[in-house]
Amino acid sequence: LGMKKDFLTEAIDFVENFDQKNIDVIFLTVIGRSGSALIHSLLDNHEEILLLPIIIQIYEDWENLKKYSMDIEYFTKKFIYESSLRENRFIENVSDSKKDQINLKQNLLFSNLLIVLKSITINRKNLLLALHFVYAYTFDIDIKNVKALIVHHHYIRYKTYYEIINSNIEDYLKIFF
Repeated sequence: LGMKKDFLTEAIDFVENFDQKNIDVIFLTVIGRSGSALIHSLLDNHEEILLLPIIIQIYEDWENLKKYSMDIEYFTKKFIYESSLRENRFIENVSDSKKDQINLKQNLLFSNLLIVLKSITINRKNLLLALHFVYAYTFDIDIKNVKALIVHHHYIRYKTYYEIINSNIEDYLKIFF
């Protein structure tokens, strides 16, 4: 129970005080089949980079799911099991063992994300930050070493490139593309 309390305290701090942390947010925002999988695979597993091993459509997911955000458990289930996360759009060069680990730990990701989302205000920025924190926690990534949080996003499925850029700028004080 003590470990969960530390987990939750650290998660809330990460999400609510993110703008004061010295972590750059970098959006790898591209169209499909542009070579971004190679860049992604080169950055994956660097100890100072927090990068999910999948392509995520966080803004599209948020638009589709925000109507459920009053029911945290239902929202979290839909996000983990019915969003771009469920599609398991793994980067081509991610090892099969890492894919297997993610599939096996999907329920743990759900449980940990649910704990965090019950304790914070849910919006698209906090959802993305909570997801990255929970991923790091679930896969034993030391969040204190992280200098950059990278989001690999294909914008083809979300309205327009400029709407994604504007949404990102609204959400983060310090952001790179």
